[in-house]
Amino acid sequence: MGLVMVCLSTSRLTLSSLVDSDWDDFLAMHQDSLVNHFVRAPDPVSRIRAKFISGLQPWVYDSGEWVSVKIASAEHGFMGVIGFFCEDNFSARIQVGYMLHPAYQGQGFATEALTAILDWATTEFDVHKCIAYVHWQNLASIRVLEKCGFKREGLLQQNYRLGDAWVDEVLMGKVMA
Repeated sequence: MGLVMVCLSTSRLTLSSLVDSDWDDFLAMHQDSLVNHFVRAPDPVSRIRAKFISGLQPWVYDSGEWVSVKIASAEHGFMGVIGFFCEDNFSARIQVGYMLHPAYQGQGFATEALTAILDWATTEFDVHKCIAYVHWQNLASIRVLEKCGFKREGLLQQNYRLGDAWVDEVLMGKVMA
């Protein structure tokens, strides 16, 4: 598959590839302890910058890299990021993730963005299944996934490290076909 740049829209949102001018918002969001509470200790600026530079590059579906898509609106500007990567090309399975600034959480924006990105992935890349890993206490994110048709497929005990603690994750999945 060729290089991909993203430009999607919903009734309230625009989802598009990152551009240079998104850096300050991207950095602020990745350094926000509330955004990272269930994900990781905030990364050093150099690592966040490397993620941002990677997100600026045209993306190839089966590269094993995440596509980073900006979530924005005319009213609010930069609101967060959403993306996915092809976890297994043969099985047509992707893993999705998203981060939304706390000011925009709880208003349906994550559900709207996830619905749009899943529709695009299914149409554009013939995705069969989408999965997500969620901190077991991140009930808001679990609800977003459930609203988008994901089902709980398991609890992965002590699946990743968050700071000094091993954390359980809920495996969520959705068959797209």
